[in-house]
Amino acid sequence: MQTKRHYEGTNFITGLRAIAIFLVFLIHSGGGGLRELGGAYNLLVDFGQYGVPMFFVISGFTIFYQLDSGRYSFSEFLMIRVSRVSIPYFPLILLIFIYSSMGGEQFNGWANKFNDGVISIDNMLAHLTYLASFSLKYANTIIGVEWSLHIEVFFYLILGYAIARKFLKISFKSLFVALLATVIMAIIFLFLRHTNRLDPLLVNFMPFRYAWMFVLGGIGYYCRNVVHRQLTKEVQYKLSNIAILVSIASALTLLNVKEINGVGAVNEGVFALLTFIMIAFVRDDAGLSAMLKNKVLIWFGSISFSFYLIHYIVIQTKIVHYFVADTFLLFIANFLLATLISYLWFSIFEVKIYRKAKLYITSVGRD
Repeated sequence: MQTKRHYEGTNFITGLRAIAIFLVFLIHSGGGGLRELGGAYNLLVDFGQYGVPMFFVISGFTIFYQLDSGRYSFSEFLMIRVSRVSIPYFPLILLIFIYSSMGGEQFNGWANKFNDGVISIDNMLAHLTYLASFSLKYANTIIGVEWSLHIEVFFYLILGYAIARKFLKISFKSLFVALLATVIMAIIFLFLRHTNRLDPLLVNFMPFRYAWMFVLGGIGYYCRNVVHRQLTKEVQYKLSNIAILVSIASALTLLNVKEINGVGAVNEGVFALLTFIMIAFVRDDAGLSAMLKNKVLIWFGSISFSFYLIHYIVIQTKIVHYFVADTFLLFIANFLLATLISYLWFSIFEVKIYRKAKLYITSVGRD
């Protein structure tokens, strides 16, 4: 199956997706024994939670790129992006709903905590309409990781409409104002979470504190265009290599700065900023970019969405526990099984069905 991507000099972003999804797997799987080693190894596992902010920044770039490039109208963009999420996502939640309704054992801790393990019809409707993230009763109670998908779709609609109608322009002033406004909004919601005026978990599931990450991805798109228009290729190559080195050095430094490691919002911001730096400055054809666009990362990054949907189910259902007991081997077995199922899911829903749906949407839009 062909998984290699060609995105006009941004194949490295698929490599970033591979890194982000592996970080997510790392924390959900418990680290495969890394926590027991303590110190920086334990912190590395904790850093898995910042894979999702990386995805949000990348999604922000995609929203701005697809609308500003003139490739799609707003309606085409929205149908394509929602289809991109829904076609692999809806069959999975429907299968889980059927399994649960037939008396299958509930594997989702959130469902047990908030709904006594029951998946109701209204919960399904909240998921199918992407409104689940506004209620703890629904937010993460079918798959266990779907809260972020509802946030993605929320910003496809809100940011997509703002860009398409020119309320948000691809200019320094407009993007700076948008970033400032969304950062202030994030601070307000973090304050409400800290003071318990809003349930801390609900604040984490709702979209408002993440808006700045999507805008940051848009700024990455804007900066990338400026760099490519105004700088020579030689300078661009140097900036690309510097961006990769700075990102690696920053991530390694975070593993050893304990004062910052206790503050999740700071780490979250650093990972989002590093993703922005990479988007803004890295070029596929620069020397160090080879680390991000090798065949393994491109392949894994290509199936990253299906892997995101599947991996938590594989881990929580403890399928491989019947065959493996060792912590590290369990980690490897879960990873391999999740990868295999994800590749099959990707092949069916993302390749065969979604790509046909995308062609249909674009063909209808141009008639």
